[in-house]
Amino acid sequence: PMIDDPWDIPLVDLDAILVAIRIATYGENMKMTVKVPGVEDEELDIEIDLVGILDGYNGKTWEPIIQFNDLKLHSAPLKFKDQNVYEQQNYETTRFISLMRDESKPLEERKDQMTKVFNEISDMNIDLVCKQIKAIEMPDGAVEYNNMAIREFLNSLPVKDFEIVRLALQDRRTLFDLKPTLVSVPATLQEQGAPESFEVPLVFNQSSFFALK
Repeated sequence: PMIDDPWDIPLVDLDAILVAIRIATYGENMKMTVKVPGVEDEELDIEIDLVGILDGYNGKTWEPIIQFNDLKLHSAPLKFKDQNVYEQQNYETTRFISLMRDESKPLEERKDQMTKVFNEISDMNIDLVCKQIKAIEMPDGAVEYNNMAIREFLNSLPVKDFEIVRLALQDRRTLFDLKPTLVSVPATLQEQGAPESFEVPLVFNQSSFFALK
């Protein structure tokens, strides 16, 4: 209720929101058909306990402060809009890289294009981190909120230090990742070479998540 624009939903909350809507729409279980590893052309019909998945989010919170040397970096999760823009840019970059494999173009031209792409990828990575760092708190308690100043600071960091910040943000996002579902395999399939159990990653495709009952 505090978010007027759906694009402003924190990305780490998106899966939980989708699960809650799915439960309210179709019920507490979701049917899936999964391929059994170790055997050919064998599938299992399973049911995912959505309430259990939703309960798994209880108690999870984003830790806003990243201690970085003598500074405190105030962080917040990416918004849905930010991730969507990044994915569009990443798609275009990947497509551009595939086009550069065209050997009919001069080598120097391809090298220049590759340098441009690498710079764009670097800028995207910096943008993602910058969007998650909202303020920098100095040792004396003064706080810098200016986005340009924060970006300049992050951009000036050595690669090793930048990675420390990036990985700290990644660890916070990972806390909200959906845990895979463990599937038990019938003995008849185990006799054919299938394992006793296997994990099924849960990736909710927003375009079809509500289409399957």
